[in-house]
Amino acid sequence: MAEIKVVGAGLAGAEAAWQAAQRGVQVTLCEMRPAQMTPAHRTAAMAELVCSNSLGSDLVDRAPGLLKAELRFLRSVILSCADETAVPAGGVPAKARRGSKPVQRAGHRRSVGLRVVCPRQGAAG
Repeated sequence: MAEIKVVGAGLAGAEAAWQAAQRGVQVTLCEMRPAQMTPAHRTAAMAELVCSNSLGSDLVDRAPGLLKAELRFLRSVILSCADETAVPAGGVPAKARRGSKPVQRAGHRRSVGLRVVCPRQGAAG
């Protein structure tokens, strides 16, 4: 069976790990948090939406909208969770920063073959 390691459980890393695991690949997802935080992060959760709560337009004639349409077609766990936590934002879908934990929610959907590795707090980096 194929095995991969994904370094970083941000939006892209969490999505890549989920997609690979759904296709039968054994995945080890390595994340620095909670041992190492950054000024942009507010929580120790993986796939935290930082810097902006907007994922841009949903219109498919615009780059963000086309990308999201393609990701939805591929059953993106990130967009699925973002859609579940959407809040009104005047023409663009915004996501509630609190309560949006795609990887944790995805775990409840039983992603076979996905193992998450995080350093312990206080561990030497």
